[in-house]
Amino acid sequence: MLDEYFAESDDRFVGLLLTIQEPLKLAAVTERWKVDPRPWARKMLWAYLDAPWQTRGHNVVVKRLYKQAERTQDLEIVAAFAHRFDCLVRRELRLRWHWDSATSESSTSTELVLPRNGLPGQRPGTKAPRWQVAYPGSVLFSARTRYYLRRRAMRVLRHLAFRDPERYVTTSVQMLRRYRDDDLANGANILDSWSLLQTCYRTHPALEFGRDHVQVVEGHTLQELTPAPRHLDAWRTEHAVEQLWQLLTTARSRLVTTWSIAMLQQEHAGFLAKLSAEQVRALFTCENEELETFGVALLRERQDLGSWTLDDWLPLLHVDSLTVQQAICDLMQQHIAPERFQLSQVRQLALAMASPIASLGLTLLRARSDLHTEPQTLVDLSRARCLAVAEELASIALSVLGQREHYQLDQVIRFFDAPVSPVRTAAWTWLQQGPIDADHPGQTDPALWSRLLESPHESERLRLVRALTERCDLPGVDVTNLVPLWSAVLLGIHRGGRHKLQALHQLSRAASANPEHVEQLLPVFAVAVRSVRAPEARVGLAALVAAVERLPSLREPVLRTFPELRFVSNGATS
Repeated sequence: MLDEYFAESDDRFVGLLLTIQEPLKLAAVTERWKVDPRPWARKMLWAYLDAPWQTRGHNVVVKRLYKQAERTQDLEIVAAFAHRFDCLVRRELRLRWHWDSATSESSTSTELVLPRNGLPGQRPGTKAPRWQVAYPGSVLFSARTRYYLRRRAMRVLRHLAFRDPERYVTTSVQMLRRYRDDDLANGANILDSWSLLQTCYRTHPALEFGRDHVQVVEGHTLQELTPAPRHLDAWRTEHAVEQLWQLLTTARSRLVTTWSIAMLQQEHAGFLAKLSAEQVRALFTCENEELETFGVALLRERQDLGSWTLDDWLPLLHVDSLTVQQAICDLMQQHIAPERFQLSQVRQLALAMASPIASLGLTLLRARSDLHTEPQTLVDLSRARCLAVAEELASIALSVLGQREHYQLDQVIRFFDAPVSPVRTAAWTWLQQGPIDADHPGQTDPALWSRLLESPHESERLRLVRALTERCDLPGVDVTNLVPLWSAVLLGIHRGGRHKLQALHQLSRAASANPEHVEQLLPVFAVAVRSVRAPEARVGLAALVAAVERLPSLREPVLRTFPELRFVSNGATS
């Protein structure tokens, strides 16, 4: 089946290969595979390099594939093997006990020890069941072979640096790009990454390089590491700058990213000072905290930000980090005059969800003196989403749209129906500002009040009930139109308090003032009188009796609706 997959270029080849333990069969397949010119064969090679090496007998596959890459100078594959060989060595911190026979005293120390995690059958006297295929936690090769493979891969790169420095830099970047954060999870993992340390920190005084291991010099720590690469001259060329910049935006480990940033700052400050807006923007698209911080630092050091266009600035705001957004907004306020923004651009900033961007839009909106010339642009501010500035944005918009010369019901009602509560609060503040005034276009608009009765928001219905306590009626609204409003408030089972009491008192006054509508109002009274909440039932009953006292003709309709009530006489009062 393996031969069939190989002949037919089937992508299941590597998966099946990793289940085979026969060295002779693996050697035969590898001999054909390593010289196969098909693109599929190389694709399978990359898949094998990314797969876990935890199957007995695959030593022969790894060795033959690596030697072929070394023989043909396939440096991209050599770089990938160098990374994998580094990951084969992972020592652990262990407590060691020591006995001093001279003093008859014991002591303990912490040492880095390579665990005995070789595959069964790799060490003398060990056996493994034939039926078991993979051994999680185990590693190919003996400890001595792993150390040798690391040195051999690094030797290829070292010799390349003398023959062709540009190819050495390119190959080293290809290798560094493959390290992940999981590969460098702690200090021990970093010290075991032989090829990485040889490439990036070979001449640093805090590290001591031995034959198989790297140690931290006494009195120093890994936090002191700064770029000290081997063959520094090769990293100072223009070709190296391009490679470092590509590594900066494609590295998958924090250590490599930090090293790339430090190398550019240390050896290529001139290149960083001439970066275009598009190149700086690329730093913010990688979703990397180190790159975002580096990008902000680059912007603050530039002297030509005043000449950047809005097309250079605005894409920089498409960053998820609020810290970066705040820094960019501060820089925009420093280097861009408000008049350079179009009103539509200011509106777009104000509608942003992020607080720094919306605050920038609000600041620019305050500085505008031409809001009256484009009132249509302000209507969209009813869709403001940032809770911190939504109310003030709506107030600015209504200060223009609420004037009689600009007033249009379909535009203003959008602020009362807005999904964000602060926008609705600003709309009611505008509607109720000052005493009832005939010159206020909203307070005297019957269509507006009718639309408010249809609000889907409970908070707006409660505000409307409160507004009814401050004025005897609503413009163009009949008492029958208020029945749904009072019913909705009284039926709010999750809410009690003064709003229901206000609605009940309004019902009592409406019944006395409009006896012809009593039949429609009594079912609403029934909601309160028969409430399971005693306070509401008492207030509802008191309001009902007060209505009957004001207008005795209501007695018969009330008794038909509430047959359980009895009216009794107590002196002169019934």
